[in-house]
Amino acid sequence: MKRTLLIKLFLLLATGVIYAQTGNIDPTFNSTIGAGTNGAINSVAVQSDGKIIMAGAFTNYAYTPKNRIARLNVDGTIDTNFNIGTGANNGINSVAIQADGKILILGGFTSYNGIAKNGIARL
Repeated sequence: MKRTLLIKLFLLLATGVIYAQTGNIDPTFNSTIGAGTNGAINSVAVQSDGKIIMAGAFTNYAYTPKNRIARLNVDGTIDTNFNIGTGANNGINSVAIQADGKILILGGFTSYNGIAKNGIARL
């Protein structure tokens, strides 16, 4: 029994080493220097097409007005086709992608795009 347990433990540890990331920065992801957000990012979610939704306390990304939510292309550049309107009037704490592709946001906002939404909205 001990031997079986040790073999399983060894295989588990060996497998973890094989699949471990190197920890190096990906130079193909948003290589533009200084083009991040002007505030905290509280949550990130990846869509099925690889695009990244990020939400938080920021009001711009890559020097482009984005009230607390933005979508990035797979290379880290801003997705200009993602129209947030006026965005959220206060911070977004969490973002999730539903199975149908719709985006749920939760946070301290009371409106999104000028429509009353007390802390939760679906885009």
